[in-house]
Amino acid sequence: MAALRMASFATFALLVHVGGTLYITWRLGWPVAGRWRFLMASAALFYIALIPTTFWVMRVDDPNLLHKAMQWTGYLLMGLWSILLAGVLLWDIGRLLLFGADQVARLLGRSSVSSVLLPAAAAGRAQAAMILRLSLFSLGVVLTIWGYVQASAAPKTVQVDIPLRGLPASLDGLRIVQLSDVHLTPLSTPEETRSLVSQVNALGPDLIAVTGDLVDGTTTALREAVTPLAELSAPLGTWFVTGNHEYYSGVDLWLAMTETLGWKNLLNEHAVLERGGEKIVVAGVTDVSAQPMGEVHRSDPKGAIAGAPDAAVRLLLAHQPKSAVQALDLGFDLILSGHTHGGQFFPWCLIVPLVQPYSSGYFVEGDTHIYTSRGTGYWGPPNRAGVPTEVTVLRLVAEPSASATSR
Repeated sequence: MAALRMASFATFALLVHVGGTLYITWRLGWPVAGRWRFLMASAALFYIALIPTTFWVMRVDDPNLLHKAMQWTGYLLMGLWSILLAGVLLWDIGRLLLFGADQVARLLGRSSVSSVLLPAAAAGRAQAAMILRLSLFSLGVVLTIWGYVQASAAPKTVQVDIPLRGLPASLDGLRIVQLSDVHLTPLSTPEETRSLVSQVNALGPDLIAVTGDLVDGTTTALREAVTPLAELSAPLGTWFVTGNHEYYSGVDLWLAMTETLGWKNLLNEHAVLERGGEKIVVAGVTDVSAQPMGEVHRSDPKGAIAGAPDAAVRLLLAHQPKSAVQALDLGFDLILSGHTHGGQFFPWCLIVPLVQPYSSGYFVEGDTHIYTSRGTGYWGPPNRAGVPTEVTVLRLVAEPSASATSR
């Protein structure tokens, strides 16, 4: 089933990339005769050939240097491709709006809007269009380079205080460190993982929450990169829930792997912890897209908390913010999720909030606090232009009482 889903996803992605590449080439390269058209067409053919290879290399158990170079090149160009696609779409939307404005102006008997905004002569308009093409392409290259630098940097440490009503003194200041969307791949190295582990351990976490999409690849290919994660240290343990990419990568093998790391997996279930005589319930749900894997993996927030005792703190780990929506009336104090990457890079960071609830950052719904991580790594394109990666420290603090606030 996982192999079929991965094949379906890869086929869909390939069709989107072929169609998008032809569209970009048609809009940016084909209207211009000569060398520019030749360069754009050649780049398009190279990219179309490279994309299926990139997806294939991701599944190789023992990738060599050539495999890694092909994957790195494919994903880097994928980032440039997506920026150019967004730019061309915005350009054509602008042209469509200008056309509509011209039609309205003609109906009203006024001068067309395009005659005011654009050069009158055809040669001038052609020159303006060429300047726009070059500017769009240059902007794409700049954003790709900037995004790569951002993606290569260590994740930023983001600290968020979570004020909880009636929090006992023994839990005041408890530190939960969240990792999400690490997306280890065959390109990841043990040294990079060890650096992340050192960063997390230096934060002094009481509990570590890993909210899915840890990997992109098989346990065989990623064993060396994953093994250092066993050194993560927190008195209340490291807890893991599945993301959609675990289901693309062989979820059962990965759940067995996380257990060998000393982590605790939460598959629509909860655990009861104790600190200073106070109970903490930690619940976790499987990814909302996991239903085809069978009943065990059907996401079930109600089932995850069923039978849980009264506790000072109730925490839910869920990969997608959609699970937070489903769990708002279940009595959780704090819900942690990821998945969205905050859009990962410009301009997608402007679009994701339009389609995702709680797209990134801190939200409050009644007595429920929600935090969605921008992600500790990146998926696909090594690009984090404007949306840096993060390791999140969520510190539980006692909410000031009404009487104290009034004073």
